[in-house]
Amino acid sequence: MTLFDAAHDAFAVDASISMPASMDSWDELIGFTEVETDRSSLSPSKKYGMKLAIEELLSNIIRSNSSASSAASNSWVEVSRLAVSNEPDSLFLEIKDNGLPFNPHFENLDETITETPLLERPIGGLGLLLVKKSVDEVGYLYRGSCNTYRLFSSDRLPDSL
Repeated sequence: MTLFDAAHDAFAVDASISMPASMDSWDELIGFTEVETDRSSLSPSKKYGMKLAIEELLSNIIRSNSSASSAASNSWVEVSRLAVSNEPDSLFLEIKDNGLPFNPHFENLDETITETPLLERPIGGLGLLLVKKSVDEVGYLYRGSCNTYRLFSSDRLPDSL
């Protein structure tokens, strides 16, 4: 399944929040995510996975934007819940930010890294693997001068969304 196609782009935004990409916004962004995840009909384990994935991505986005000092004052992040009326036991969230392009290459993450002894592992990458493993589908696209991440979880995986 691809999370970036015409069918998915046609989904309406059910709810969203847009804030400066800074730690000052953390509580509100996480609060929004918790409310939207909890109001879904997902199982508790799927809700937990989605919250974990969103927290990891938001942490990366905020950390990245605050280290890019020239654009930090104008950086923002938006979290949206997309309405998926044909799949009631699912949750489709989207995160956008206007930071520097960052493609996490979810499809190419080395899933065997956890088998490597801790002292031999390269720094970085475990958080992105956590994101990938915490939801059923995750995708990335840079478009319209924005990093766009889409996350999908369902208690009943459809053949196509």
